[in-house]
Amino acid sequence: MQTTSTKLLMPQCWVTLPGSALSPILSPPPPTLPNGLGVPYEIWYRDPEVVIKNLLDNPDFDGLFDYRPYVEINPENKRRWSDFMSGNFAWSHLDQIYKADNSTEGAMLCPLFFGADKTTVSVSTGNAEYHPGYMGLGDRKYDNDPAFRTFRRQLYHASWAAVLSSLKAGMTTPVVRRCPDGHFRRVIYDFGPFIADYPEQVLPVQGWCTKCTAPAHNLDGPMTTAQTYEGTEDIIEAFDGDTKTLWENYGINTDIVPFTTEFP
Repeated sequence: MQTTSTKLLMPQCWVTLPGSALSPILSPPPPTLPNGLGVPYEIWYRDPEVVIKNLLDNPDFDGLFDYRPYVEINPENKRRWSDFMSGNFAWSHLDQIYKADNSTEGAMLCPLFFGADKTTVSVSTGNAEYHPGYMGLGDRKYDNDPAFRTFRRQLYHASWAAVLSSLKAGMTTPVVRRCPDGHFRRVIYDFGPFIADYPEQVLPVQGWCTKCTAPAHNLDGPMTTAQTYEGTEDIIEAFDGDTKTLWENYGINTDIVPFTTEFP
């Protein structure tokens, strides 16, 4: 009988973050909530830095891990696209990181993928799997109150910013981590895709494209450009708080400051 053993990894505990700790990073200032909604909120999470360290240090992944971008050519002499490191983004982004700071030369890119979902609290037995990035507040009486919707969006992004804060230093200065093959490498963290399905998780107004500035009724219009952080900031500054115009003409919800703005 063949047996396998998994290395004992660093203990991982749940961390509780009181909602009051998020007040300094709730931006814009949260609205006044309806009576009865000013209750404490707690954010439960596991330190993502410890999670990543455990994943990298797990020898079970040896041989199943890409340490650098690569190009794969099939027998027909055509490029084969498969995993993340086989794409052009990994190459170009590493070049950008190096050009911004030459001291990162030789560091391994560690792209971080995130997924978020909403689920109701339930009790079940058997082989059940749960994969929420956070728990929604859909059972609240004032779920459709405009002020509460604004607060919920802000709380969501402030929570992500706080939970991921332990990764921030490693996004600009490489950290040494043991990898599945047993070798130590300098690693630099970076945000990869964030898979989101609900309106409060993203900045664009519902019905607008998250990749370009085209309205839903004219996606192939001639006057569209790619969505960028700098472009969005310029538009918000140009209209100086005119939230109605920003919402209706540009699809920008100024009630939200995405958690990604807290990171490099």
